[in-house]
Amino acid sequence: MLEDARVERIAQKVSQIISLSRQIDELINILSQKYLDREGGLVASIFKNIVEVERPPKLPESMKSNIYVLDKELDKYLNGLQEYVDKISRIALLLDRAEKVERNLRDEINETVKWSKILEQINPYYYSEAIRTINKYKRILESISTKDVEKFLRELEGYLEDLRVKNSFYKRICSKRIDELYDLCSLAVKLYGQARLIVGMDQIAILEEKIGEVRKIKRMLDEYMKDMSSKLDLREIRSRLMEIIGYFREIFTKTMDREKSEILSTISMISKASEGKLLRLDELIEQVSRRTGYSREKVLETIYFLNKRNLLDIRIRIHY
Repeated sequence: MLEDARVERIAQKVSQIISLSRQIDELINILSQKYLDREGGLVASIFKNIVEVERPPKLPESMKSNIYVLDKELDKYLNGLQEYVDKISRIALLLDRAEKVERNLRDEINETVKWSKILEQINPYYYSEAIRTINKYKRILESISTKDVEKFLRELEGYLEDLRVKNSFYKRICSKRIDELYDLCSLAVKLYGQARLIVGMDQIAILEEKIGEVRKIKRMLDEYMKDMSSKLDLREIRSRLMEIIGYFREIFTKTMDREKSEILSTISMISKASEGKLLRLDELIEQVSRRTGYSREKVLETIYFLNKRNLLDIRIRIHY
């Protein structure tokens, strides 16, 4: 710009003036020390006369008022430049923060996409919510346009916090289902180990085939949790694991006496009827006792036996 070029030329000239003034002072000082400090002498007298006659040019009177005005105006200009530098520096810091927040927000969107693949199979309501959330924040990132960096940063930080809360919730739901599948794999392995001790040699091959399938399922789950780009039917996996566990449990059922078999069958019917609802332990024992005719003590003793053998999965939630 023309104004910038003029300011630069003025700055160069001022710098040259200051440099020449310093050179003059240094030369006069050196010559003074060399000649004036001596007493007498023709050269010293000549130098003294020269210094009195030869003096550096003075600033013209016509420029003094202009320089005063220029000095004041340059002060204003200098202050303006400094304020601008401070403002741009602050904006640069805000933009740096905003860039990091935006990167984190995009990462969280990808995280929501990941959990949505599991939610699609286990919870249609939260799957729909996750898809709406993904679309919402993608639109936001595509449409943001503002010159107010502070407002832009505050909005991004708010979006990031909201999405992190949602992802934490989605993760809990999905992890619960995945953990359940891992638990079923572990239960199948335990039942396989117990069943192998009581079956005949003709059934060993069948047991090995089924436990091999369980191990394959576990490897599939491991790979799926590392990379969810591939689709895995979690409902089908759970159904297949329950079939294998049921097969192993059937082996034990055939070796049990009539009392244990009847109690186990009754608990199975109560479990299906409850549809996953929590039951008080005393209520369960009362229902089994009434339906089978066995004493509450016998029912409780059998529940302990069946649970110990992994033929039941009784879990107690204690509230005191």
